Amino acid sequence: MPAASKTPDRRHLMGRGPYPGLFAQPLLVEEFFPVCAPALAQTLRTPAGLPLSAIGKGPGFLDSSMALQAAIDGRGVTLGRTALVADDLAAGRLVEPFALRLHYDLKSGFVCPRGHETRSPVRELLDWLSMEAAAVSAGGRRGEGAGGHHGTTRQ
Repeated sequence: MPAASKTPDRRHLMGRGPYPGLFAQPLLVEEFFPVCAPALAQTLRTPAGLPLSAIGKGPGFLDSSMALQAAIDGRGVTLGRTALVADDLAAGRLVEPFALRLHYDLKSGFVCPRGHETRSPVRELLDWLSMEAAAVSAGGRRGEGAGGHHGTTRQ
């Protein structure tokens, strides 16, 4: 953020656009789909095999990371989102038990004032974000797109 301004010079957002006066680079198209532990997936044949009578009777979670951890632990099936489950899918902790995906029409993207995208620090950040998003889209783990620097802080 520029020192003389309270307005950030770059942002990550979810939206449809357009964004007048801003440079906008879509990064990731999200999808939602069922995920569960590999052992549980072996017992499920079709979505119809999920007992509807159990819906609402199990634990409820206010945080998606808790629901994903319960799925990893084999406690059930939950709805995964592309960016949130990429690492767990790549590592084999979660699998997609059915070929069902729901396309989310909002895109994850990067915006900044037009012209700022060519500035070195902004360009470096955008290049890194683009590599990370490409790795997630390709089913890889985050950090692989950035030369293996998973977990590092970029400034």
